[in-house]
Amino acid sequence: MRVSREKAQENRELVIETAARLLRERGFEGIGIADIMEAAGLTHGGFYRNFASKDDLATLASARAAETMKATMIARLGQSPGEPFRALVEHYISRAHHDDRGSGCILPAHLQMPRGSRKL
Repeated sequence: MRVSREKAQENRELVIETAARLLRERGFEGIGIADIMEAAGLTHGGFYRNFASKDDLATLASARAAETMKATMIARLGQSPGEPFRALVEHYISRAHHDDRGSGCILPAHLQMPRGSRKL
């Protein structure tokens, strides 16, 4: 069954968002394409119509995760104009940030990668 261009783009965005979350939760070595597609509710076969490789998706998902974290940081900074650095650090080291890895910082996932395989 063919899907519209709009639905295909929607599915692509869903896969990128899902991968961004899973990469932050489990690290790069902790997930595979099948895991990502299953979590997105899509078939494994649809992956290669949208992405050249897992590395391609990892790059896009990392960028998405970094954009999300940047937006979160900017919002936090705006909430405490008198002490922006303190607000940023308090958020970053907070229990809520620690416990919700899927929406947190992508850097720990990159740090878990074996040497020589850090790609961005």
